[in-house]
Amino acid sequence: MLVDEYQIKGRVVQDRKNENEWFREYGSADQYTEIRYGFSSSNVRIEQNDKSTANALIGIHRQRGYHGQMPYMVYAFLLDLVGVGLIVFTITGVIMWFKLLKKDRIAWIVFGAGLLYFVITIWVLMVHP
Repeated sequence: MLVDEYQIKGRVVQDRKNENEWFREYGSADQYTEIRYGFSSSNVRIEQNDKSTANALIGIHRQRGYHGQMPYMVYAFLLDLVGVGLIVFTITGVIMWFKLLKKDRIAWIVFGAGLLYFVITIWVLMVHP
């Protein structure tokens, strides 16, 4: 089969056809592939595009969420659970930091450096995607 022969990654995203061709699109977090089957000439054309790192990260978050089959629903739920856990862990960590280390100057320097690193990283990602 073409999927195995050409190492096409992902799952079928869309099937469509017109009077001349049948299109099948495959998508994964790191690759997009379109296969075109010609009805009259029996030709097959395959276009594969590898995604950049940024597009791969976006692809991970857009794996059809809660609208796919059961494995994708479980994936979306676990992704949401991890996201909420990270947010809660971060907020409670900052609260603990403030309560436990009020007068520790080195701790505040480390905290400030981490906060500065976070702000710069977010700024760079937003300005230079």
